[in-house]
Amino acid sequence: MVFLRSAFGRYALVAAIVAAPCTARVHSAQPSLENDVKAAFLYNFTNYVEWPSPSPHDEPFRLCVLADAAFSAALDRTILDESVDGRRLVRGVPRSIDDARRCAILYVGNGYAEQGAPLLGAVRDLPVLTVGDGSRFLKQGGAIGFLLENNRVRFDISINALQRSGLTASSKLLRVARSVEGGVQ
Repeated sequence: MVFLRSAFGRYALVAAIVAAPCTARVHSAQPSLENDVKAAFLYNFTNYVEWPSPSPHDEPFRLCVLADAAFSAALDRTILDESVDGRRLVRGVPRSIDDARRCAILYVGNGYAEQGAPLLGAVRDLPVLTVGDGSRFLKQGGAIGFLLENNRVRFDISINALQRSGLTASSKLLRVARSVEGGVQ
């Protein structure tokens, strides 16, 4: 994992994930690899989703996470010293609805659906990319749902959730999704 600590290592992992048909293989013998792949996807989504300009412009880009410590550590390694459109990229834990409303991305991990449900509802019409685990996440109003398929991390996208949030996904991201609900953006 030392390789992932360097900027080159993180970019190489992200490039490999995007170059593959977004089906990075996860072996059951390496459970931390799933966290690394999902963390790389989350960071990579910042390059393929368009957010409205923040006010003020020096506002950090907040990636909020409700997940276990292992996932948070993988994400911290991935986003270390990164920025999004010149804005400092920071990870936070939303402890309230107001915290969630200041996020650019809200990730709800396995085992946190109940805790994340009120936050998801609170950001429903805000420019917050909602990402979570499981096929039910999109049915709960989320925009991108991770799932494992044949030991590969895949994701589904809800166009309706993106549009409701005022976000735009690039055609490249839509092409590599396992499925896109709600038609073409």
